[in-house]
Amino acid sequence: MPNDKEKVVREMHKKMMEISTELTKRELRIKELQDEMITLARESIERDILVAKLEAEVIAMRDAMPRWVSAKDRLPRADRKPESGMSHDTIVLCEHGFINIGWCQIDSGRWYSDFAKGGCLEEVTHWMPMPEPPTQETTQEGGE
Repeated sequence: MPNDKEKVVREMHKKMMEISTELTKRELRIKELQDEMITLARESIERDILVAKLEAEVIAMRDAMPRWVSAKDRLPRADRKPESGMSHDTIVLCEHGFINIGWCQIDSGRWYSDFAKGGCLEEVTHWMPMPEPPTQETTQEGGE
């Protein structure tokens, strides 16, 4: 029969083994969490890179888009037939919010449209160049 001292030693040994087992489990869990943190950090970096690329694309697309120009500040160039002083078709915004397709007689500053009553547009406040027509490549990209 074991004496009290041996009993205490066995109990301490048993307790140390339990603690050692628990410590090993915790170390494994810490390693799992560290690996998960590394994975999440990599994914976060990949997302940040993707977001930066998408933001750059948005900026490039926005910069490529025609912008409204005040008709008071500037008229379009006479480039339909330079000798005629007529601009190419532009998108025009009239004072009451009506949007039309028109062109400008540069020397007079008058605006015209095939869709306007009498062919003449009144009160054009802004204009912008027409966007480029779609190409086969852009049509395929757009899913049409």
